[in-house]
Amino acid sequence: MAQPIGDESVQTETVQTEKGKKTMHKHTKKTTAAKSAAPQSKAQVILAMLAKGATRVEIVKAIGWQDKSVRGFVSTLRLKGVQVVDTWTKDGARHWKLAKGEYARIKGGK
Repeated sequence: MAQPIGDESVQTETVQTEKGKKTMHKHTKKTTAAKSAAPQSKAQVILAMLAKGATRVEIVKAIGWQDKSVRGFVSTLRLKGVQVVDTWTKDGARHWKLAKGEYARIKGGK
């Protein structure tokens, strides 16, 4: 069976030949439209989540980092001058959200 290579997909087609049936594999490039819409790095995923507001646990589940790594990332954002607002939910979870205008400032600065 043909395997996709890199960003290719494989389409299989069976055709009738003089000797019998033959399976043809056609390699096609995947479209990049979906790739450009999605964030490219884990840092960008975190920033997008913080722009909407997220708990530490939500971020850990979304990107697979350890809890201490997420806290360190947010701490580093603050050291760089990014305003991150802390609130606490009723169940005691910390909720982080970027202050108004911060996400646009960060995205525009890159």
